[in-house]
Amino acid sequence: MRISCYLALLFAGAMTVSGQLQTSSCRFLFDQKTGALTSVFREQNQIVAQAENHYFLKSRKGDAEAFERDDQVIAAETRGNALLFRCRNAGLPDLEIDKTWWIDGAYLRRETAFRNLGAEKVFLTPRTRVAFTPEFYQDGYYLGAGYIGPLVPVPKLTSARKVTTYKHTTKAMLLYHDSPAGSFAQYRTKLNGRFVYPWWLSGIPNYIEEENYLYYHPDGWEMSLGTIDVEANGSFRVEDCFVAFAGAWSQFINEIYTDDPVVHEHLGSLKPGPQWLQDVRTYVYFRNLSDIEKLDLLLKDGDIMVLTDSLGDWGDYRVWRHDRFNGYTGQKGGKISGQENREFLARIKALSPRIKIGSYMFLNSGMAFSPIVRERPEYFMLKDRQGRDKNLFPGTFVHNFPTMVNRPGVIDYLVNEVMAGYIDTMGVDFIYLDETKATNLIDWQKMDLVRDDHWNDFWESMYHLGKKKEVVMFGNARGNPYHELNFIEASHQLNPRNWREFAGMAMAVANFVDHRAGGRLCLLYWRDNVDYIDRVLANGFIPALNPFRLRQIPYLSALHEQGPLRVQGLRYAPDWKNDPQTKLESYCSQRRNGSETIYSFINRSDASEIEVSLDLSTFAANLSIWEYRIERYQDKVTTKYVLGEKDRQENYRKYRWREGLVTSPKMLYSGKNPGLYRYMLSNLGADCMAQVVVSPAPAGVYAIDDLPQNYFYAATPLVQISGEAFPLTVTSTAERAEVIVFAADAKLRVNQEDAVCEYVEFAGQLYPLVQLGKGTHQISLAGKKEHSFENAFLEFADGRIIDSKGLISIKRGNQLLYCGGRPEIPPYTEGGLLTAGAPGQAPVELSIKPGNPTPAMKVPEIPYIPAESDSTPADVALDGAVVREARTFKYRWRNESGVQPNLAPFIAKADLASLTLECGTSNRIEDYLGHAAAAFLLENAKKVQLHLSHTFNVNSGIERGHVHRYRRSPTEFAGLMLDYQTPQGFSRIALSMGVLHSKPAPGVHPWGSQKSAEEIYLLGNWLDQPGERYFTLDLEKYAPANWSGKVYLTAATSFLMPGRVLKLTLEHGNQRASAPECVAVNQTTFFQELRKPRSLQVPFLQEATPEKLQTQGAYGENFVLIQHRGLPAFSTNFRLARDAECLHTAVQYKDQDSSNEIEVWVCPKKSRDYRQVIVGETGEITCYRNGALVREADVLVQKIAPGHYYIRIPLAWLGLTKDTGSCLFNVCRTRQSTLTHPIEHSCWSVLEKGYADIDNFGSIVFDQPR
Repeated sequence: MRISCYLALLFAGAMTVSGQLQTSSCRFLFDQKTGALTSVFREQNQIVAQAENHYFLKSRKGDAEAFERDDQVIAAETRGNALLFRCRNAGLPDLEIDKTWWIDGAYLRRETAFRNLGAEKVFLTPRTRVAFTPEFYQDGYYLGAGYIGPLVPVPKLTSARKVTTYKHTTKAMLLYHDSPAGSFAQYRTKLNGRFVYPWWLSGIPNYIEEENYLYYHPDGWEMSLGTIDVEANGSFRVEDCFVAFAGAWSQFINEIYTDDPVVHEHLGSLKPGPQWLQDVRTYVYFRNLSDIEKLDLLLKDGDIMVLTDSLGDWGDYRVWRHDRFNGYTGQKGGKISGQENREFLARIKALSPRIKIGSYMFLNSGMAFSPIVRERPEYFMLKDRQGRDKNLFPGTFVHNFPTMVNRPGVIDYLVNEVMAGYIDTMGVDFIYLDETKATNLIDWQKMDLVRDDHWNDFWESMYHLGKKKEVVMFGNARGNPYHELNFIEASHQLNPRNWREFAGMAMAVANFVDHRAGGRLCLLYWRDNVDYIDRVLANGFIPALNPFRLRQIPYLSALHEQGPLRVQGLRYAPDWKNDPQTKLESYCSQRRNGSETIYSFINRSDASEIEVSLDLSTFAANLSIWEYRIERYQDKVTTKYVLGEKDRQENYRKYRWREGLVTSPKMLYSGKNPGLYRYMLSNLGADCMAQVVVSPAPAGVYAIDDLPQNYFYAATPLVQISGEAFPLTVTSTAERAEVIVFAADAKLRVNQEDAVCEYVEFAGQLYPLVQLGKGTHQISLAGKKEHSFENAFLEFADGRIIDSKGLISIKRGNQLLYCGGRPEIPPYTEGGLLTAGAPGQAPVELSIKPGNPTPAMKVPEIPYIPAESDSTPADVALDGAVVREARTFKYRWRNESGVQPNLAPFIAKADLASLTLECGTSNRIEDYLGHAAAAFLLENAKKVQLHLSHTFNVNSGIERGHVHRYRRSPTEFAGLMLDYQTPQGFSRIALSMGVLHSKPAPGVHPWGSQKSAEEIYLLGNWLDQPGERYFTLDLEKYAPANWSGKVYLTAATSFLMPGRVLKLTLEHGNQRASAPECVAVNQTTFFQELRKPRSLQVPFLQEATPEKLQTQGAYGENFVLIQHRGLPAFSTNFRLARDAECLHTAVQYKDQDSSNEIEVWVCPKKSRDYRQVIVGETGEITCYRNGALVREADVLVQKIAPGHYYIRIPLAWLGLTKDTGSCLFNVCRTRQSTLTHPIEHSCWSVLEKGYADIDNFGSIVFDQPR
């Protein structure tokens, strides 16, 4: 419908229009004076009490704020089922606002057109406030706020609160009730007539205009529709939708939103990716060639996605155009050419035809050093409104400028030149696009704006490129439908204590992706401090091995059996989606490749028994119900033994041994549908998962071609069982299939003939197994089997089974490894303590040694290339001193990655002709961790003048730091080493130029003392400063008392990332050394001073206003860098006081060049129950308790001036009372990087680890009330 054409029919005299529109079940009432929606009724019950627009205008003339209550209708008309209002607002004098409301089936649609009558362009952010009636708001749940979820109870607030919790913000909100009260949703659909999705919009402050954030109100929400730009004498249209309906979250996702004709048409136009994406076994982040070889051996079939992140020039991947010397920066530093990158990818892909190779890309911004930024600066936003260098992605990364995909030619060049060229020349199977979230930013230099619709255009262009090139587009966006595959990056949310937030987000995203043809999700990260694989199994996600560990393999097998899942909105209890008190995380899904419904329950409590009930009234007439307990995955349980799927096949084929599974099955029920099924989950440990599988079939597949199954599903790719009652039909294309019948002790007939059955024990019951070949078979019941175990026995000695008789079960814990007669321990086994015995008999313990190595265990380690250590005698005079020897050292290394095989990672040169020392890491982009050193042995040198140059800020990769973020070493170092000769041997001194571990032990080179440095001095952060440096080093100042006059002057680097080279030239010695003398601080003395406990006496103020706080509050200053990194370049101070109810602080810093975040940390002394308040530059706040997000903390923040914040925190929320005498305290500041300075983390207390290092917090002592 082209509603905008109605605007021409508006006329000034038609001021009396109908005040309502209605659907079959809802009435929408409007204010004829303002044109606003005033209230909504559903089935005669009022649910919306008021809706109002809130306008934020920005322009070069100035900014303005206005409300819809001040809109004045100057013309109106009713036309059919549409209401049209033309309005003016005194607060926005140059704007005319045209509102068109109309009914479209169940939907109330609104188009708001903003017409700019002024002489200059303006930027406008409209937000809509929806206030619900108390009855409707009470006990409701929100779906939205960030991502597509999360799904959480509505907050109980006393004032409005900005939602800064999530990395996304939203243009869609749902308030729902799982009751007859029904639900209400609002979502944006179009910008200037272009359909746009309401999600995948960044919530990171650097990505959006600050007015774009969602706000929670005590009775509803206030949601932005996006920042738009309205040209002078132009207009801009925004369309959104309101809908009230019977149902809850499931109906919204599966019916209301995805069936909306506007949405459905676009979503239906997106086609599935290739078939391999449905069958892919795993995604793995590439670390080394050996891991890929092992995976290929361990996984029997299916494809393996391998992601490489070789390139670091964000925004620019035209690597094929250059050789290494003017080529492209590696992700972690160094340089790589197009030919080297192509060979690297091909080397990985050649390991197996199952490898699908992909490359990491980041296109939302361009690195400051990226060639495209230099060549095409007009593609990027270079300055913010204050004229500071604009930085998009924050943190420890190099400065990067936002990509302005709104500008002519940008999308075409990035897609059809940069990306198409890369795909054509590199032969990749997929492209991984990081951060595929929209930015919404005003460039005040260019006076333009990048909007959500521009990003939708870009993603759609990438989608079409992928289709054209037959390459999968893989995005990090939590469900962006333009990508066939999406990451859910949720390391924080995967923590068990954040389970509600994760479950609501993951379930909602997964449910939406169910409506994207062929859409898949991949979850990040599988690490030891999160609950990962249970969530992957519960949702049918693609697992991400980041990193790969041997213990992951059995879970990949279980996941492969299950296949992709589809979210189901079925009823069961307890259900966290309508029960705010339950501590049972749960998911309900159906297999896409079968008819089974899977309920996954994860216990988040200490309860030993939890009753669950399943509403099965909509299921088939006959049902079978199994429970599968999932073995708890533990990263810290390490083993060098691993069974691959082919190894498991061989074990089962020869020995009937089913080791390598992760489930413990137990049949709960088989028979007529009970309607409501109740079951007690007993002895389910904290954070453990049980899956309850409901199947219409009374039988399942037990093994396929001798590969035992974790789950007994009725449908597998090779074997299908049909029928809800006997006789059953089995269709098999497998050479051998074993079917388990869910009837304990039953005899079976196959194709009307008595079958020879084996029996297998689960939870004390014996179930018949029947073996079938290829073809179609009928299975029927044939009575009961009588079992006798009186004479059963097993004899075991010296780690092996000597003899046995009768049916014997062998288990590891509750997991069945074997059931049958005459057991043998197979050659492939992890071994360990097992139990064995006949059903009903007391088991005996078997201690089994690990078996023979499996093929994957025999993959050879890549050998080391030995270290190189050279010595050259010399006799070179220098101003009265003599150079007696030149030494170099390069550490051993391994070509684990296969990249740049002819380029060694370490550089060490000692050139006697120029008296130059050079050491560091080469441009090799991988396999670079180690040590390099170059030295001269000096005699009779008291002082030396040195010339320093370096490449630490030239080829540094995406990180500002110089050491690996995760792979750390106490030897980390860059600078000078002095090995002084004494009669007792050598004594080593280290002078750091800015790279030093927090617990340092530098000094690895094999000359001089050959030990770690005995003393360490700090020269300052020289290596983050560009340019060259001339300085004089007084050797006598650092020498021991009995120094012989000989000293090794060594340039040394250790555990640095690639492309970091240090060069020192000896220019003069002794009296001719005239450059400024360097000033070094003893590290031990410096940090002893820094580590002195911090404490403050905090006064009690009757009225703790910001003004009184500034003059009477306790004063804190002298911040330090975390992890003993020295003093910050930018100072911070704070004031502190308390009153009877609150702690008051004012934090202040002067900084016009960067954005900053302030954090206030408080912890009661008798607990570790800490609170954390984060204040952003614009005054937005985020609160945490013990690392878990807190949404209802009544914390007040007032931005007094730029860099000056007043923060009021209730004592009760801090876990303190008016009688508390003291507590632990800290104030931290994060200053984001600029073009000239890296990110800076500073704090009042000296912290060893990170901001949460409570053990090193300072102390504050409270004055008591007077």
